Amino acid sequence: MKRRSTVLLVSAAVVGVTAAAAPAAPAPADPAGPRSGRAAAVYRQVVSAPVTVQNNHGNSAEAACPDGMFAAGGGMTTDGTADRVFTTSSFSTGRGWYIDFRNVSGAPRTVRAAAVCSTAQQHNHSGVREPIAPGRAATIYVRCPAGSTPSGGGYSAVSFHAWESAPQPDASWGISGVNTRYVDGSAVPTVTCSAEPHRLVLGDPVTLLPGETKDAVVACPAGETPTGGGGWAGRALLHNVFLTRNFPRGDSWVVSGTNTGSDENTLTPKAICTPK
Repeated sequence: MKRRSTVLLVSAAVVGVTAAAAPAAPAPADPAGPRSGRAAAVYRQVVSAPVTVQNNHGNSAEAACPDGMFAAGGGMTTDGTADRVFTTSSFSTGRGWYIDFRNVSGAPRTVRAAAVCSTAQQHNHSGVREPIAPGRAATIYVRCPAGSTPSGGGYSAVSFHAWESAPQPDASWGISGVNTRYVDGSAVPTVTCSAEPHRLVLGDPVTLLPGETKDAVVACPAGETPTGGGGWAGRALLHNVFLTRNFPRGDSWVVSGTNTGSDENTLTPKAICTPK
């Protein structure tokens, strides 16, 4: 049966975050250089070279955009299963998309960073860095400035496993997660903003049984392509579904999660789509 998608229009008339300025986050400043000309934006999906990570180890990767293109959105993909390979940071570097990840699957895994690159200029914005004590959870948002709308987003974090990293209907990006380790952690949401037209598309939730890892996929409407996306666990208070891979695939966006608990949960995908 063909998957249905619900389209939610994203307003560009939003305000910035009103909280105090955050400490410097790993995500860098906006990419430099104005967009040349007024031709329609071109989008290209790229991935990094493969990075193999051993069990109980972490690593990082970055997908670089071609010259003259900016990272609109991105995430992580894997060669083979995504079971218990958790994304711990995922954000734009301006000219590419950077990820941190940790493998607790019990076997070596191969991971790649993924990016959607655009000829339209993108602007990166970071929210407030939230300290998160061991065992504590947090939900944090960051909005695009007035006159722009999200093309993608993510987060930079320490000792943080996310059950949500996704665009919101109010033109913000939201993250939710918990510090699963025994040391103090922190997280800051990041959003990539564009003056180009984008809209939020909501997919159908998939059910995750205890111990199960599964993809949730949402397709952009005909004539549109994804620039970013994410997902969230339906029963967030259980703290048992954590995001693994999150990447574009043709005209769809794929988000994966692993149910680490003993209760059934759901995972719902979201995509940000723009005309081709």
